[in-house]
Amino acid sequence: YEDRFDGVLLSHEVEFEGDNEDGQDRKVDGDGKRVIKAKILDGLVPYFGVPVTANMLLFSPQPEMILGR
Repeated sequence: YEDRFDGVLLSHEVEFEGDNEDGQDRKVDGDGKRVIKAKILDGLVPYFGVPVTANMLLFSPQPEMILGR
């Protein structure tokens, strides 16, 4: 159960994609994984800004809804 989604998160897969848009070299850690840095944004309380793209399948059953073929 995941409180942030107010429901059950059945599965997820994390995948990083993208080009080297900023022209900087990509750093790799000891396991060969890319190191991704977030930008710290200005505000009253500092927070991180990380670009995210997600494909979601939402299921919201309604009262008296019939499920099946």
